[in-house]
Amino acid sequence: LAGIPAGANIVAAYLYWGGSGTNADTSVTFNGNTVTAGGANVFDEVIADGTGREYFGGVADVTGIVTGNGSYTFSGLTVDSGGSYCSTATVVAGWSLVVVYGSNSEPLRAINVFHGLQTFLASSISLAPDGFRIPSTGINGKFTAITWEGDPGNSGASGGFSESLTFNGTTLDDGIVPAGSVPTVQQFD
Repeated sequence: LAGIPAGANIVAAYLYWGGSGTNADTSVTFNGNTVTAGGANVFDEVIADGTGREYFGGVADVTGIVTGNGSYTFSGLTVDSGGSYCSTATVVAGWSLVVVYGSNSEPLRAINVFHGLQTFLASSISLAPDGFRIPSTGINGKFTAITWEGDPGNSGASGGFSESLTFNGTTLDDGIVPAGSVPTVQQFD
């Protein structure tokens, strides 16, 4: 974790993890601590993709563990990597850390964290998050999305839809283009 200014306070930290399988792994190890999904403002959930495969996601509040910039470890995630997941290249395993910090030296911002897990295959999802305050000048917004499954060479149209993330009609890009990346403008490299 890098980029938190000196003197800033950690307001909230959320650990997200996801994987392939019918049985959600709701307990993982983060920085040597057992962390379990559930409780206020957190979830664990299993969803199907319409082909008989299922995926799960979890999130836990780890504010008490994250102290600022530094290295954090994650382990103990169990996923289904066999059967139809392996034969269709749809094995998923990943984790991400979202940290909200506050500092008097930072400009005023409204921070919204939306927890959720949705799957889509040959379709689209439209979300309309709310609760934003937009200044009349000096707009400097940031957007973060966690995507568990996206393949650099497997993003052709399916059912009339291609894998992409758009915001107000603009396709978002992570700026990374590994060999074989199709399309090159995408957010899940």
